[in-house]
Amino acid sequence: VDCICVGRARADRLARAHRSELQNSLELQRQYAQMRLLRGLAAAANEGGTVEGTLERALREIGGYLDWPLGRVALVPEGPVDAERPPRSIWYARDGARFGLFIDVSNRMPLVPSPNQLIGRAFLSGTSHWVSDLSRMSDWNRLVEALDAGLQTGIVIPVTARGHVTAF
Repeated sequence: VDCICVGRARADRLARAHRSELQNSLELQRQYAQMRLLRGLAAAANEGGTVEGTLERALREIGGYLDWPLGRVALVPEGPVDAERPPRSIWYARDGARFGLFIDVSNRMPLVPSPNQLIGRAFLSGTSHWVSDLSRMSDWNRLVEALDAGLQTGIVIPVTARGHVTAF
């Protein structure tokens, strides 16, 4: 009977050590992935080029790291004459066919400061906005296309350069 207890205690210690080693391994993998993301973002920022090129590379880095199905950079039009036109957009899509209609509709809509629009909320406040359930945005002008594409959540982050918001 004593041998069984000693054996069980040893097995329990080994199991705990194995779980701890697995947890440490997962944490190291997470830290390595974060370092790769930060290195990629730093390279995008430091290698110069255009603001648009930097934002495109940053979008790819973040989208890949977070395993996003879809991401967008919407560039704010530069002049008041352009405000009525849709913004230039850069897209990250793992499945272009799945999100094609949503992308097409989005590309045709101007950025409008509005509490009913996802980007519009960030436009009004100048702060990030996260919606955990897009279906609750009943007045959103792209709700049907978003839900049809299987989108469930959304986040908008204003990008500031030269003292004002230049993109979302």
